[in-house]
Amino acid sequence: MKILIAGGGEFAENLIKMLNPRDNEIIVIEKDEVRKRELESKYDILVINKSATDVDVYAREVKMDEINAVLALTNSDEINLLVLAIAKMYNVPIRIGRFAEEKIGELVRELQLGIPITQPKILASIVADYISSVLTPVHLGKLGSFDLYIIGVTEGDRAAGSRVKDLEMSEEVGKIILMFDGTMFKVPSDDDVLKPGDILVIMAPGTEFISYIKG
Repeated sequence: MKILIAGGGEFAENLIKMLNPRDNEIIVIEKDEVRKRELESKYDILVINKSATDVDVYAREVKMDEINAVLALTNSDEINLLVLAIAKMYNVPIRIGRFAEEKIGELVRELQLGIPITQPKILASIVADYISSVLTPVHLGKLGSFDLYIIGVTEGDRAAGSRVKDLEMSEEVGKIILMFDGTMFKVPSDDDVLKPGDILVIMAPGTEFISYIKG
């Protein structure tokens, strides 16, 4: 996959690590020359030392018809909106932008420019879900004959410090299908250790699983 990233900040760098430049061709637009050199020294990527608002980048330096995804990750909502608009003009199929202002994110969605990621709202949602699920699991909905729940792990819980397999929770009781540690979601293995602060997504036929997590 060919991925164009506008903005080479910390958020973009974390994505570069996760996307793995060995598996994907990544091009970054970064106007700060020091940051450009830093990224190129760490990763096998091309960094274009220009502003993301420079239309020559899209018209001459990047073959936009070959780009599969555009990620607008600068610190400016307005620039990110412009980048997504340009990406749509070139019919790039995957268009994602980071926005601080929820209203601009809503505008992006209304204009169908791409997927807006509104950071403050996402962060607030994660915190709210954790607080709500500490004492009582939050019901997300149904998946076939099973229910999906979010439950938070705290220091006094039976599960805190235990490996997944140590819970001895059968699939008839419930299954942890995702865990979020504050930095990333992952499908847990039997040897993963559950820590205070983890948020678990559990698929279960009922609520018997609560005693296995909370004690």
